[in-house]
Amino acid sequence: MLKKLLQALDIFSYFLGKDQISILVKADITDESGQTKNLARFDKDLENSLDRWIDDDLTVYMSAITHLRQKGSIKTSNKISAAFRFFQNGVNEKGLESRFTAFWSALESLTLIEENSTLKHDEHVINAVIPCIAMDYPLKQLFAFRGCAKALDWKPIDLDGVSFDVQTSNLGEIYTALKNSNFVSEVYTRLETYPYAQFRFRKFIGLCTSPFDLAQKIESHQRKVELHINRLYRVRNAIVHNATSHERLELLVVNLEHYLKSTFNALFYTVEKSTSITSSEEAFIRYQYEANKIFEEMDPSLKEAVRKREGKKKSIKGGTVSVSDTKLVSWLTMHG
Repeated sequence: MLKKLLQALDIFSYFLGKDQISILVKADITDESGQTKNLARFDKDLENSLDRWIDDDLTVYMSAITHLRQKGSIKTSNKISAAFRFFQNGVNEKGLESRFTAFWSALESLTLIEENSTLKHDEHVINAVIPCIAMDYPLKQLFAFRGCAKALDWKPIDLDGVSFDVQTSNLGEIYTALKNSNFVSEVYTRLETYPYAQFRFRKFIGLCTSPFDLAQKIESHQRKVELHINRLYRVRNAIVHNATSHERLELLVVNLEHYLKSTFNALFYTVEKSTSITSSEEAFIRYQYEANKIFEEMDPSLKEAVRKREGKKKSIKGGTVSVSDTKLVSWLTMHG
């Protein structure tokens, strides 16, 4: 019972963010022999950072967790519980080295697909995390854009004679609206007194009109993230095996936490979308498959053998090969 209560606390604290948890009632657990134990962790404020939850996401989150625990194996349940436990250790620890190793352990526990695989630890993390981070790129840009509109309390914008409210629209609708030149012109006008925000959004907005260019940007981002995960793994080994730290460890902790949260979120949405999934292994394989389909629609050269890709890219740029982002729009819409 004590173990289950602590696991439940880990699960709920992940969703709550960095808001302080106010403890109104402490819990005492009495076993069959009459011995009473106090849940000491209720005395400790739990913090967690989660960037982009919206109103309906608690339903998605709890539905996915419940499904995996009820339909999945004990092994799946233990793996997810371990990942949450390591994540909370990373959030609660004060030392940077302890936080870093806890976050890496959570990521490794969550993404291990085949225990007997010949893949190294960083390789199986890369296989699972890279698609999550790639698909997270347009998500975080659009979440930030909508958040900016809410912070500045934007009024609806005219979109071909229709009143379009950025604050209440879903991400797929916002992405589609950013293809409209008149809409974008009004956005830039509203951001004139906020040059930093205008600078941050201008590049992404420019990519929204070209699925191929957006795919190229994401592919470039993927390559950088892969190199960075390799770097994080080397830092982890240096801490664990050589007791050496890194001069910019604080920044690396932030990067690692972001990768972990993006991977958690990808897991939840994939399980929510397909109830046939009963393990994190299945979820990440399905997520990778769907990400590949989205990118292949945006960049058809990915379907070709490596030696033929440059020729296909030239045809795409020349306009003789069509591209689309309908799968991306559907995927963004699913995320609210």
